[in-house]
Amino acid sequence: MDINIINDISLLYELSLSSGQSINLEENCDKFIKTLMARKNLDFASVWIKNQYLPDKPDDGNVSLVYANPKFKIEKTSISIDHPVFSYLKNRDYFSFSYVNDAFSDIMFEKSISKGAFAVFALDDIGFIKLYSSLIDLLFSNIELNKLVNVIKKFTISIKGCIYHKKSVIESEKKVQAEKASIEIEKKYREIVESVNDIIYRADSKGYFTFVNPVALRITGYKEHELIGKHYLTLIAQNYQEKLREYYSSQAHNKTPTTYLEFPLIRKDGKEIWVGQNVQVAYNKDGDVTEFFAITRDITDRKKAEEALRQSEEKYRILVENAGEAISLIDYHGRLLILNNAAAQLFGGKPKDFEGKTLWDVLLKEFAEKRIKLIRKVIESGQSSFDESSVSFQGKLYWFQTNMQPIKDNTGKFTSALTINVDITERKQAELELDKLLKELEKTNKELEVAKVEAESANTAKSRFLASMSHELRTPISAVYSIHELLQNTDLTEKQKRYLDIQKSSANNLLAIVNNILDFSKIEAGVLTLEESVFDIYKLIKKIIETFNYMALGKSIALDYSIDPKINRVLIGDSVRINQILINLVNNAIKFTNKGFVRLDCNLISSTSQTNLIEFIISDTGIGIDQFNIDNIFESFKQEDNSTTRKFGGTGLGLAISKQLVELMNGEIKAESKKGTGSKFTVKINLKIGNVDDLENKQGKAEINEETLRGVKILLAEDNLFNQEIIQALIEKWNAVIDLAENGQVAVEKFKANNYDIVLMDKQMPVMGGIAATEIIRKELRSNVPIIAMTADVIRGVIDQCLNAGMNDYISKPFDSADLFEKIARLLNKEIKYIDSAPKQSSASESSAETKKLYDLSKLKEACLGDEQRTQKMAKRLLDELPDDLLKLTAHFNNGEYNETSKIAHRIKPNVDFLGVPRSKSNLQLIQDYASLPKLFNDLEKVIKVPDESKLGENPPSLSKLILGIQLLKEYSSKDSKVDKLSELINNLNKYMKAVFEELKKDLN
Repeated sequence: MDINIINDISLLYELSLSSGQSINLEENCDKFIKTLMARKNLDFASVWIKNQYLPDKPDDGNVSLVYANPKFKIEKTSISIDHPVFSYLKNRDYFSFSYVNDAFSDIMFEKSISKGAFAVFALDDIGFIKLYSSLIDLLFSNIELNKLVNVIKKFTISIKGCIYHKKSVIESEKKVQAEKASIEIEKKYREIVESVNDIIYRADSKGYFTFVNPVALRITGYKEHELIGKHYLTLIAQNYQEKLREYYSSQAHNKTPTTYLEFPLIRKDGKEIWVGQNVQVAYNKDGDVTEFFAITRDITDRKKAEEALRQSEEKYRILVENAGEAISLIDYHGRLLILNNAAAQLFGGKPKDFEGKTLWDVLLKEFAEKRIKLIRKVIESGQSSFDESSVSFQGKLYWFQTNMQPIKDNTGKFTSALTINVDITERKQAELELDKLLKELEKTNKELEVAKVEAESANTAKSRFLASMSHELRTPISAVYSIHELLQNTDLTEKQKRYLDIQKSSANNLLAIVNNILDFSKIEAGVLTLEESVFDIYKLIKKIIETFNYMALGKSIALDYSIDPKINRVLIGDSVRINQILINLVNNAIKFTNKGFVRLDCNLISSTSQTNLIEFIISDTGIGIDQFNIDNIFESFKQEDNSTTRKFGGTGLGLAISKQLVELMNGEIKAESKKGTGSKFTVKINLKIGNVDDLENKQGKAEINEETLRGVKILLAEDNLFNQEIIQALIEKWNAVIDLAENGQVAVEKFKANNYDIVLMDKQMPVMGGIAATEIIRKELRSNVPIIAMTADVIRGVIDQCLNAGMNDYISKPFDSADLFEKIARLLNKEIKYIDSAPKQSSASESSAETKKLYDLSKLKEACLGDEQRTQKMAKRLLDELPDDLLKLTAHFNNGEYNETSKIAHRIKPNVDFLGVPRSKSNLQLIQDYASLPKLFNDLEKVIKVPDESKLGENPPSLSKLILGIQLLKEYSSKDSKVDKLSELINNLNKYMKAVFEELKKDLN
């Protein structure tokens, strides 16, 4: 047999074996083509399949390369199904082109091929296989190609098998994934159904339950087996069953997709609840009902709220119609939608006479235009308005405080304004009269404003001016202090002692003003420094309250305080500055409060082993501050507005200094207020914790011993003759020897000629000042004799200047005689005894509630000109009369005679004031105010007539929209009209005064 035939048979057999050995398309192609390439000495071969047969390719009309060997020959991986290669294969199994043929380039889409020949076999209609050899110059032999046709067809079948297998695998995977997704979705839906807070159930076409979720079991109280197969109507209240049967029958008959209905449902325990139910109906292809699907929500709370709202609306409607204030609802065009009786009376008729009319119809043109303009502004902005304005009704001019609130319609759009008008005509008339009396004062204020502007332009000279004025003011104040010291040690009558105390109090007030101004200057200049010393926080707070008790008593307001018992009693810090801050704030609170109370609360915010973060809250029920002014009140020389300055006075420095001092302590201060309801100032300061032993060991005031300085020679350099005389009198009283020098130059000359133990050197003197004189004594005369500076300039830079010049210490004018005595004795190493000023150690609770009298007869004693016997007599008389008066007050209240109750409260208030019981006086003021109301709100039901709501128009505004306005009305009236509040006040007054009477009676006996 011919060897070529054997080779061909062998090749065909080997190719047949290599085809179809794998169901993987790429593996199948790889084995077949590698065998073919090895036996035919081919350089390249590739397999191309139409995308429409490839399960992982889009059916886009293209043909994709699925196999190539070697891969680096690949130029393209995709060709169009319209490619010329398919036209060459049309109606044939194969074709062959060599590089000498023009068609060679049409079918070449591989790299680096320039010659040789291609042979292309059709793979039925799914694609083609392409063979290439560089060794063939013309064409592949038709004989060889014919021999391969059957093998290629077998190869085609195996490829199709691979493709179909891959399709089935992919489809199987998709089916598995779809089944998993379906299971997952079903699982999620079941979780949702079981976890929602609504009842979800299915019922068959007859209405019997086929499925219920756990919520249905929890809400109804049934178990699952008790509900499944049960008819839904058995859970419905008897009087609603027929309604529901007709309702859902109608839904099924009309094929309504979804319905919503609210009705009562009866739980297993018999309790009725309200539910809202959405129901969907399922139909078969014939249109018959197959199933009901329902989602049911428990709306019992909402139903209760709606009923409460309905009842509340009814009450508010009654309240609006019978309120004393003029209340109306007006739309954008000025049309009166609703108005109460008080508003209608202003127009001269009844509400029904004016509903539907416009403000143009009932007011003069100028007033109507102004009011409608304001109403439109409120509606357009959606912001409320509060103003005072005048309006003329029936020829009479009224003044009103008007509050306007924008009201929304059902779509949420602002369409009208609720107006509440409070008649303030009498108050306005009084203000106008007062304005006439204040014209001259306003003129003066304007002149002061001009002066202020001029003063600000001279700011560069302010520090020098304040230093000079400090010296000039402190010098006479020092004299006043010293005269007080001298007079105290003489024989005085009680009346003279009282006058002397008034004199010292006035000097203290004057000194406080000077210090306040100087503090402001120091803070601005950045030279004010804080001191650290131990102090008793309880004692500091109590002293502040005692200081302002009389001021609060004089205004008939309550002044109270509290201290958190967790606060450490002994703290470390600048107690003088803390005291100054709190005094400024309490003073302001009392100044701007005419009724109610002022309160100082000290709270512990947080603590460590070393510190307490303390919050001081000063609250009041005063005039309050407008929100847009609250950011300005901490500015220098600023009060809320000019009228505040005119009415209450003040420099406007107190809050500015307080804020700066708080910030120097790394603390914070803020203000909260609402106009007309009071203010609250909060100060937070972190203070170190001190030791009680340190407080007790702290030296108190020096005890003056007239023998301690006996024989001591003192040189006094002072130019003020009055001060010379005062200081000379003090020193001679201490049995010391004093020599006088009227200026620094004379002091130096006398120092050269005499021996002195100590020098008192005024800083500012004519001819030669104290600084220059001290420098001469230290540098030229080389003397170490102690020198004490006497200066009114207590700014840190001035003090440093004195000490740097060689002075040993300083004392500020005015000075306390004990302080001067101590400084002289200490510098001369004399023994000093101190008066113990440290408080006794006690618990926080004891110190925060120190024992004090329930009454104070000092005011009564003052009225009796200090006569103790007469004071006792008048106190006994009050003790005889007041209990009877209180019994009468209580009896009138119990009989509902509020007018008489108010009169008695007013009459006995001065008597309680004389007993020094501010708390009871404040209570009496509130009783007088509350009882003076003509009617209490619980009497409204006796006089109310429900109006015909049908006359409100086709679309009457919901009365619930009036609630916001009524809340404002309640601020004016309902808070002062509750019987239980008045009862509480009277009971508290009787209890407290009973304790006062018992204590007073015991003391008088």
